[in-house]
Amino acid sequence: MHARLLSPRLCALVGLAGGTLFSIGSGCFIAQSFVTSDDWLLIYRAGCGCWVVGCCPYVLLSIFVGRSQPLLCCYSHVPLMVIVQVGGLSCYITGCILGYVDPIHAVIPSTNLLFAVGAGSQLLDAVVDAARRRHRTIDLAVVVEIVAGAFFCLAAGLGGYASHVSLVRIGMTCWLIGSLGYLSLSFIDYRQATRQPASPPVMLAAIGVS
Repeated sequence: MHARLLSPRLCALVGLAGGTLFSIGSGCFIAQSFVTSDDWLLIYRAGCGCWVVGCCPYVLLSIFVGRSQPLLCCYSHVPLMVIVQVGGLSCYITGCILGYVDPIHAVIPSTNLLFAVGAGSQLLDAVVDAARRRHRTIDLAVVVEIVAGAFFCLAAGLGGYASHVSLVRIGMTCWLIGSLGYLSLSFIDYRQATRQPASPPVMLAAIGVS
């Protein structure tokens, strides 16, 4: 086990990178829903690529920062909600990678299911975080996180399982709204980090990193 230095400002910048890629990828998802030619697949895969890369910063933050630490898993020393976070992000990554498999229509049901599980995991994490604050004031960041998670769940439901194309397009738009919500969270974190007086960076434990 080795110590790593990770400042709040750096955490926020990493989150900004992930949120930006999520938003760009979601824009591609919206665009492909309006394309009727075979070009839709190229746009869709571009969005999947952005999401795969965008998930990586959030995975790192979940592992090395562990925002939801108090709920511990009974079988390990890893916080349970970190497992939920990383598991949900892994579902997104796997679902997006399936987007590069041909024929694409054969894997779409699996992709839709993985995205639904990922969205549910994010909403669960946000709700648990809010529940932990029942004796404290729930700040704007918590509200934004819950709303963003709810939009992701709505996107997974409409974008993956709606039968009418107009509802599918609404679902794709919800991916963008949710992504912008998570992007705004990183802006909030960055603003708070820059307002804080200079202090030593937080020492975080990185398991297995030399």
